[in-house]
Amino acid sequence: YLFREKAPYNVLYERRIDRIGCFMCPSSDHATFEIIKRDYPDLWEMWQEKLGYWMKKNNLPEEWRTNAQWRQRGGEDDTSSYT
Repeated sequence: YLFREKAPYNVLYERRIDRIGCFMCPSSDHATFEIIKRDYPDLWEMWQEKLGYWMKKNNLPEEWRTNAQWRQRGGEDDTSSYT
């Protein structure tokens, strides 16, 4: 998208580091989340708190957070963010 639209972007994309455009990109793989959890526990905890707030506000089950269901689009077709 960024290259197609000629939008400003982080130069790390040119070094083949992907999914850096937004914090906790839903299209990141699970390994990326595990790295953040391990190496940046404060950021991980902040993210979990934000997810918990959204989860409660929208009456979502705990599995929504623990099973990373927040990554799904949640529309009528409920497809993954990968599609």
